[in-house]
Amino acid sequence: MLIGQSADPEFTAEVRAFIEARPEIQKVFNSITYQMGDEVLLSVKAQVDGTGGSAEMVRRINAVEAAVKEKFPVIRWSFFEPDVQD
Repeated sequence: MLIGQSADPEFTAEVRAFIEARPEIQKVFNSITYQMGDEVLLSVKAQVDGTGGSAEMVRRINAVEAAVKEKFPVIRWSFFEPDVQD
């Protein structure tokens, strides 16, 4: 796996379910995992609870990313795109 590949589908589904269950997230539009050796890159596009302004939204995204990395320590990189539609 020198060039990487998608992470195991069961792992990807577990990560997505974890994110969808977070109170900060209203809807996950899509997510991508990319396995590189023992580490995973995660990219998520989701609707985030937008009450409280942009600074609060950033705080919520950071909380979700920290929780994901704590629950799934193989995730080394995460990229989160807040949006209102897919």
